[in-house]
Amino acid sequence: MSNIKLTHKIFVMLLMFLGMFIFIFIRPPIPQDIKYHQFADEVLFLGIPHFFDVLSNFIFLVVGWLGITEALKRENLVARRSWIVFFVSIFLIGPGSAYYHWNPNNETLVWDRLPMGAGFMVLYLILLIEHVSEKLEKYLIPFLLTGIASVVIWAIWDDLRFYFWVQFSSFLCIPLILLTFESKYQTKSGYYFCLLFYFIAKLTETFDHQISAVTSDLITGHTLKHLLAGLGLWFLVKMIRVRHPAINS
Repeated sequence: MSNIKLTHKIFVMLLMFLGMFIFIFIRPPIPQDIKYHQFADEVLFLGIPHFFDVLSNFIFLVVGWLGITEALKRENLVARRSWIVFFVSIFLIGPGSAYYHWNPNNETLVWDRLPMGAGFMVLYLILLIEHVSEKLEKYLIPFLLTGIASVVIWAIWDDLRFYFWVQFSSFLCIPLILLTFESKYQTKSGYYFCLLFYFIAKLTETFDHQISAVTSDLITGHTLKHLLAGLGLWFLVKMIRVRHPAINS
């Protein structure tokens, strides 16, 4: 009976993944809006343009490094290789995003999105490994390449549909996995905090200029996005540091 329930849950998840794919790809190609590069942070300090948007990416270096070292220490960590690759992706967001914000344009944006696309898919795989089957870790390379390919396709054809599918379908399926599948660990609260802070970070990104105006340019929405996203990712580091296997695993 449990296998039937598991198969049913997997079917629903795959249906959602496929549904998102159809929903996005029935639309015409989505080019990158050039206005996206017009951020509120116009501070020039120490010769660095968009100083706070650039500097705030330091949090990804810190969280990525902490995650890598923590995963390396936990030899019995489920999905250990995938966790290491995930936190390497987070670490690489630091220089990639800093490079982009130094000179925002489509060409530099590629280096911001490459580790992000990889990170989205690897985190999705980690959830599947922990909640469905550890055998799925053998698909780490295909998942990683799918995330990277989504950015490469946008960079070549200026079509964001595949990138949007990778980003948003994985983040829609992640709550479904967390709520309906049993984990191999006692706690998974770090995932919920990560999703919460990611959602808030996306809101602050959307209201970049408005937040800058409200705070009298003390902080912009996009700078705040980096800090909130980094904080959300830190909860994942904390989670794998303290979690223990579930009693029934």
